[in-house]
Amino acid sequence: MAQIKLFDTWTYAKEIPEPFSKFMKELKIRKTTFEAGWLSQYNDGKQATLHPATLYAVLAVAKIYLRQSSGAIGIQRGNNGLLNFYCMEYPKGGDTYALIYNPISARMHGSVVSDQKEFLALPAVSQKESDGQEILAMLVYVSLEKEEAFYNLEFAQNFVTLAKEMQDGWPDPKNALKAAFLCCDNLYRRMENVSAYPNEEIPFDKSQLDQDGIEMLSPLAVRSQLYAPNTAIKGKFEILGEEEKARSWTLKELKEVYGQNWDVPSQYRNKIPALPEDMRVGEYAQDILSAIVESPFRKFMVTGDAGTGKTTDAQIIAQILGVPYFALNCGPDTDENKLVVSIYPNSRKQFREKIEMPTLKEFVNAPGKAVEKLGGYLNENATQSEAFRTLLERAAQAGYQKAKAEGNYVMQESEIITGCRMPAVIEIMEASLITEPGTLGALNRLLDDSKQIDLIYGETIVRDPNAIIFITTNLNYVANREMDFSVISRMNKVQHRKPLTAEELVDRVMYRTGCREKDMLRKMAEMFIKMGELMKTEFGKKGVCGYREFENWTIEYMRLNNVIKAAEDTVLAKLSADEEDRALIRASCMSLFQAA
Repeated sequence: MAQIKLFDTWTYAKEIPEPFSKFMKELKIRKTTFEAGWLSQYNDGKQATLHPATLYAVLAVAKIYLRQSSGAIGIQRGNNGLLNFYCMEYPKGGDTYALIYNPISARMHGSVVSDQKEFLALPAVSQKESDGQEILAMLVYVSLEKEEAFYNLEFAQNFVTLAKEMQDGWPDPKNALKAAFLCCDNLYRRMENVSAYPNEEIPFDKSQLDQDGIEMLSPLAVRSQLYAPNTAIKGKFEILGEEEKARSWTLKELKEVYGQNWDVPSQYRNKIPALPEDMRVGEYAQDILSAIVESPFRKFMVTGDAGTGKTTDAQIIAQILGVPYFALNCGPDTDENKLVVSIYPNSRKQFREKIEMPTLKEFVNAPGKAVEKLGGYLNENATQSEAFRTLLERAAQAGYQKAKAEGNYVMQESEIITGCRMPAVIEIMEASLITEPGTLGALNRLLDDSKQIDLIYGETIVRDPNAIIFITTNLNYVANREMDFSVISRMNKVQHRKPLTAEELVDRVMYRTGCREKDMLRKMAEMFIKMGELMKTEFGKKGVCGYREFENWTIEYMRLNNVIKAAEDTVLAKLSADEEDRALIRASCMSLFQAA
């Protein structure tokens, strides 16, 4: 099948939009020009050609900037201030095309939305459906955002010239035509000749055109403002909406948006978490989910105080994606072997009969069942050659397991290694507690581009493309050590979590405890934060003051119906072992509750 292109030959045969068609006739200028001043700086040849679809896109975006159309353009930034998406609503043929572009994955999502708010997939780029101008319009906009990576000065200058001509009623047709040629040539060169201009290109995953087309924006994702811009550059977003604050999503809702159909071995499906589906999912988890689905990011480090939801979020993400969750809890004595494979005396030494192998007939008639007979799993689309290779691998593994059971020592692979064999979420907990420097470096090859590690018994493990690794830790506590920079460098994202706000403390504790006294909980949350700050400012130290302590305080208050007494053993006792410190906290913070 031939590759589909935005700049295919048939797209140049389309009619040039007005008023440029008229200007060309008046000035006797053809679609192709040889004038040096009309060629882009990226043009190594001697000619440039007007591309109708690009020109339609440029004019449409110019109308949005000039507020002459109902379209809108904007961007969405994450908590770290980095750009998540370029956002656009593009009017065309009576409908509105809602588009978002992910600059990390270089992929787009989009839908055609009718006046009745019916969502349809974007038309395919073909002679019978679309010339791709809506896709090009997004790439035009991407080239114009001055503070972002893909801004292009030559394109922007000529776009401004063209927009000024449009605004003034086209006083200088030749000037407008020159700007049009330069815009078309510039965009074409930066998309089709990227190898020649590696720092100037517009990244775009062209495989989207060849396969099932641009992925459709789901109505649920749009309604829930998943792709809503938090900065509207021009126009008003009627479909994507403008993000005023992060929406509170439930686990069930996010599963509909982010759920994946990755193949998981049947024997590990019971390790997919089963948290309540009405559980609220915070911004941090949403950010990581978006990165996993919208980009190749698979390695994350999450730091923050105890109780900020690091492990819970890892489990939530596993459940939403539909993959098993594995965890390894590190401590001061964790060594390289515990991270990978541990050796233990075989206390259950036993001798087994020979391994029951499937027959040739069984394999030919039902290769999937033949592999399952040896405890394996076969993709339903696997070829016979792939099935045979899997059968051999499982037979070798079964032999190893038999030998292991009959030996004096057994080797137990870690949760990290087991999880890396399949699509999974793997959490390495409290890695900064490890005493021996460089221990985590044993995983470097597994974390870098080679994605593999050699085990002590000779097997090479290759990390599954959808094995997602979380390193979660509390970097601010006394027992924690500075992380190995070689490990940090291999992380795709490092998320430093701030302590929960009073509002977040209240929302979470109401869900987890069932307490509905929101006004009281709000006062408790504000006082709880104040107590932690007082410990730090007055005594120069920080006691244990995380979400778990607030939840325990709430539960004890529900039991005793006395907010001060409930705080004694659940909060004050953990803030300080010194009675004088606790007395000061009582006097400074708890007095407001005397009447409670």
